[in-house]
Amino acid sequence: MKPFITRFIRRSHQQQAQQGQGIVEYLIILALVGLAVVLIVNLMGPAISNVFADIVERAPVGPPELVGFTRVPPTPTATLDPNPTLSITYTGGCGGTVGQNPSPPYVGGDTVTLTAVPDAGCEFTGWGDDLSGDANPETIYMDADKTVSANFSQIRYTLTINVTGAGTVHKNPDQATFLPGEVVQLTAVPDTGLNFLFWNGDLSGSANPIDLLMDGDKTVDAFFPSSCYTLIRNSDPPAGGAVNPSPGPDCESTKYTHGVGVALTANPSPGYAFSNWSGDNISGSTNPYPNYSMIGNRSVTAHFTQLEYTLTLNASPTSGGVSVPVPNQPTYHYGDTVQITAATNPGYTFSGWSGSASGSANPYILTFDGNETVTANFTADCYTLTLDVLPNSSGTVSRSPASSGGCPSGQYAYDTWVTLTANPANGYTFQNWSGAISGNTSPGGVTIHGNTVITANFQQCYALNITINPSGTGSVTRNPTPNCAGGATYSPGTLVNLTAAANTGYDFANWSGDATGTSTSASVTMNGTRNVTANYSLNEIYDGFESNGWTGGYGWAGDWAHQQEATIDDYGPHSGTYYLLLVDNGEARRAANLSGV
Repeated sequence: MKPFITRFIRRSHQQQAQQGQGIVEYLIILALVGLAVVLIVNLMGPAISNVFADIVERAPVGPPELVGFTRVPPTPTATLDPNPTLSITYTGGCGGTVGQNPSPPYVGGDTVTLTAVPDAGCEFTGWGDDLSGDANPETIYMDADKTVSANFSQIRYTLTINVTGAGTVHKNPDQATFLPGEVVQLTAVPDTGLNFLFWNGDLSGSANPIDLLMDGDKTVDAFFPSSCYTLIRNSDPPAGGAVNPSPGPDCESTKYTHGVGVALTANPSPGYAFSNWSGDNISGSTNPYPNYSMIGNRSVTAHFTQLEYTLTLNASPTSGGVSVPVPNQPTYHYGDTVQITAATNPGYTFSGWSGSASGSANPYILTFDGNETVTANFTADCYTLTLDVLPNSSGTVSRSPASSGGCPSGQYAYDTWVTLTANPANGYTFQNWSGAISGNTSPGGVTIHGNTVITANFQQCYALNITINPSGTGSVTRNPTPNCAGGATYSPGTLVNLTAAANTGYDFANWSGDATGTSTSASVTMNGTRNVTANYSLNEIYDGFESNGWTGGYGWAGDWAHQQEATIDDYGPHSGTYYLLLVDNGEARRAANLSGV
């Protein structure tokens, strides 16, 4: 125990110079307290052991078993290396040493203070291995063998140059850091038209160039005169646009410091285009104009050209109509307005705008913001063609075509030609057209220019009834033949020529009914139903005879009974059909077939 206390006190005295008297006293007190505790434990150890043994003997049972828990043995205390070693290595390529306090050898639990001492021209930059960071001095706890690396690097100094005014400073050599003892030449370069004023900071005076010895970090201020210049920016025309500088003024709020480079951008207003620059030391059409140098008061002008816009008007379909602009001129400018009216051709309806215009307002107000193209859209109208017949059921009317493309059946686009054919029913004839067309030509036709109504007028035909009297005695030919539908009737007003032809043994006698006369030719006008009879008679052979009491006779069948005498005169051959003339009173006639007499 005494050697331990003695060594503890000795080391405390060794550290007293570094850590101060207070720390030493604190450690001595701790050592004395520890010594007292050890003495008490050594003196009273047997008595304490007896007390605990008696308690254990009196306990009726052993320690309780805790249900649901597992006994965990105590963690063993780490064992200190009794004789640890401390190895010091050096990195960085520059010289230096590391002081150790206390000096080795060490026992487990020692705390060693390490102090890095760089050689001239070198600097300590940090610890490695079992230490880290760049604190100097630093401590390490010796609980095992330790290795500490100390990094020493060659010192390099920085040079900070501040410029006030219009100029720059060049350094030679031009590098970020410098070695101790290195000489840097500084040259002040004022902007055009200005002079260098003086140095300040780690330099003084106005020598130019000047040398600076780098024996530490240096800061040098270079002063140049500062001039503020006005930049006047014009636009031609004023409404054409604006000139925007970048950066903005940096001197007296509205001016620029001497030599500042300004980028000039010409921003045209809507409806304008940038043309070119003019003014102080500026020309051409480069936009933006880069690095315009402010070496005096400057005036620049950006020239702009007003754009000319065109208006293109279309119609869909082209036959649908046109668009009429007011005002109508070759070109327009930004913001100009024009009233566009869609004029519809017959047969079309305006349906709306497309392109630069929209909706269906007509007229439409268009505002120009560029070249404009406007299309007026039209829809073809479909017109109804209504076909009637008079009188009802007297016929039909056929049409060709049945409709126009895109239109329902029976409807037509504007200006469509439709062929119409009147088809009379049996017993009728086509008379004429009425309504949208006239005339009596069939087929006819109509050009559709709107809803159209057309009537085909038919007239009832008249029958020409011809009777042969007596039947079988002759025939009648008619010219013309029936000309109405069905082939049996005549259209009103038709003049029909009739020719009678007698069969053998008969003679045409005369016409009766709606024709008269004894000529074999007659005519009748068909202004109504006509009935004509062609009358025929036998060829006459007259035999005179007395009828009184006469019965029979050669070739005669039957009896004649007559009250008076009659004379039969024979005027012809005994063939064909004959007539007997009973000359009773000279007029009575009787017909008899005397063939073969």
